[in-house]
Amino acid sequence: MKFKDSSIDTSSIADIAFILLAFIMIATTLKTEKGIPARLPEKSTAPATQLVDENVLEIFINKNEEIKIENNYNQSLEDVKKMTKLFMTVQSESATYKRFDEISEELCSQQIFELTQQHKQGVFYSSDDIDEWKNKLETVKLIGDYKTLSDATAITIRYDKSTSYGAYLSIRDYILRGINELRNELALEKFGITYNELESIRTAVKTEKQIQMQKAIREVYPTRILKLEAIDK
Repeated sequence: MKFKDSSIDTSSIADIAFILLAFIMIATTLKTEKGIPARLPEKSTAPATQLVDENVLEIFINKNEEIKIENNYNQSLEDVKKMTKLFMTVQSESATYKRFDEISEELCSQQIFELTQQHKQGVFYSSDDIDEWKNKLETVKLIGDYKTLSDATAITIRYDKSTSYGAYLSIRDYILRGINELRNELALEKFGITYNELESIRTAVKTEKQIQMQKAIREVYPTRILKLEAIDK
């Protein structure tokens, strides 16, 4: 007795699957990826209320990449760098608000002593406070008495909401260039080596003294840049 072959012919399944796949690809509408738009920084969280208007260098850039520094329009990126260097080295005209703190070994020792006494008396203070004055004291020992921007002083970047991220970065870059030139000049004067050269030394071979030299230069010329809330235009 012969039994009828009950196996299923699967030779055409691959063809059917290919046709279904082609149909799905043709029928499906793919969403075009437009990329992620670069967002300008959010409003600074720094306590801007502590700033004093007389001690703020305000730089504004609009959507057309036009730059205003204080009340001077049509400024260039080179002007940004130039004004940064002047702001960080020239005393303000205001007799009420000093742009710089004058740091000496005597002042540092006094502050460290007072904070230590307060601690012994049970008065709470942040450990960062005494560390800050210890860093200043190390700086004085390396380069002598110096002036540095006060806490009520900053360079601010303001922009409108249509300003491109690239334009904002250009402003910040030229501010940093100005600061870096001052750091290079001071390091070369005090240590016979530029700040850039100090930075380029690999961490693995950098000596403790070189690390302290870097910190000292940054103490004198800190990076104090604030970004202000965008303006609706």
